[in-house]
Amino acid sequence: MITKEEIQNFEREIEKISSTFKMSPLEAIVQYCTITGLEPASCSKLISKSLKAKLSMEANRLNLLKKTGRSLPK
Repeated sequence: MITKEEIQNFEREIEKISSTFKMSPLEAIVQYCTITGLEPASCSKLISKSLKAKLSMEANRLNLLKKTGRSLPK
């Protein structure tokens, strides 16, 4: 079971990597996984709500997510 403290530590590490190396949150997570040997898929349980929001904004900016708003009828 993942504790709240582990989630907070993960978020702090991602923020530190992101600011130190001028990376996006997504790149920082990949870098963290490379450094620690953690599989990126197993990070999903460690992502906090605030980090998820940052990742979502980045994904929208990069057009990686489907648009959720309604479109006009054709």
